[in-house]
Amino acid sequence: MRKQLRYSKNGNTLKSPSENQLMDTFIPPVLGLAKLGKLRFDGVDMSPIWQYLTGRFAKDSSDAAALMDMCLIDQMHDNAERGLVFQEHALTMCRLYQLPAQSSNAKLRVLAFAAAGNISANTPIEFLIEDSDITMYVVYVVPGMPMPPLPEHDLAFVLASECEESREVFRELERILSDWEKPIINLPSAIPQVGREALYKILEPISSILIPPTIRADKSTLDRVSVSELELSLILTEGGLPLIIRPFDSHAGHGLAKIDDRFELAEYLSLRMENDFFISRFIDYRSVDGLFRKYRIAVIEGKAYPSHMGISDNWMIHYVNAGMLESEEKRTEEEQFMNNFEDDFGRRHSEAISKMADLLNLEYFGIDCGETLDGKLLIFEADNALVVHNMDQPEIFPYKARHMKRVFHEFRDMMLRRVNSK
Repeated sequence: MRKQLRYSKNGNTLKSPSENQLMDTFIPPVLGLAKLGKLRFDGVDMSPIWQYLTGRFAKDSSDAAALMDMCLIDQMHDNAERGLVFQEHALTMCRLYQLPAQSSNAKLRVLAFAAAGNISANTPIEFLIEDSDITMYVVYVVPGMPMPPLPEHDLAFVLASECEESREVFRELERILSDWEKPIINLPSAIPQVGREALYKILEPISSILIPPTIRADKSTLDRVSVSELELSLILTEGGLPLIIRPFDSHAGHGLAKIDDRFELAEYLSLRMENDFFISRFIDYRSVDGLFRKYRIAVIEGKAYPSHMGISDNWMIHYVNAGMLESEEKRTEEEQFMNNFEDDFGRRHSEAISKMADLLNLEYFGIDCGETLDGKLLIFEADNALVVHNMDQPEIFPYKARHMKRVFHEFRDMMLRRVNSK
């Protein structure tokens, strides 16, 4: 019988439990984000699954895995507040869960360190390893609490994403992983570098990349700007209108707006309850045809792979609202982008992305970006938690599956290389 490793709260020493302890250990499996997310993406009625999970919990109030899946379903139906209550309760009972490999013989066992929080709080790794020969164990790191007994594994992967709530998690992980015996993907010390303020400072030396400075400003300071009591240039390098504003630590376009003048700024602030915001200079990245194009790129060991391309007449592009589903012309252009990536977009920006990966020191992350008329790579965001998936309908997007499967294959190979290099 294989032995299981356990972290000792008295230090970073790993201890092996006895065989009896191991036999008594059960790691509850969850349905997880990829399976539930695909159902939601396809518009499937999830009430039968909800009833199944609530029934499980009604029969067994220690069924933490049911609560974790209920948390995901609630978030997918815009009920995050209740969902996170389910998660909090689940984590008081159990902080270690598993997603078993889909094949009968697992080739790789990944121990993933996650942070409590909403879906964006962690790398959505499940989409990358779905239907694979990888077993994943997910342990939630709660600062101040010792690690639970951990399973034997081949590789550790830090999933927690950059946000204010994860700062203590990263500090805890730096302590825990300081002398870890297994390979580690995405060191906790490196992830904060993709934060909106830090990223500009790190990438500024790369001349082929354009990324405007981003700063954090409180509401009272911005109120002064809106009534001309304070010059924007005094708080923001390259300050000037128009600017982009969003609430501090927000994601997925929540509260994101383009501000053209101080009157719009005053109106925006009057409607927001938050006290702190990120602001940056707006870059007009329209192509010669007047349309905006936004690209999502997966970066694996410094090499770029296409994930998707959104085309819109609106500067704020989200793939789901860019009209890709309705426009065959847009899908044809996206297909050409993906098919020709290595000889076109990927070739033009390979050096910039490689340098970016070297500076960030992350084995895996995603980029949301555009391209300026003078050929620079315009970085909107770099994040270890961007969603890279293969959920799009194959009958409408027949060209996508082979590209996404390649990303998943390269992702798996990257982890295997790390294991075999030890």
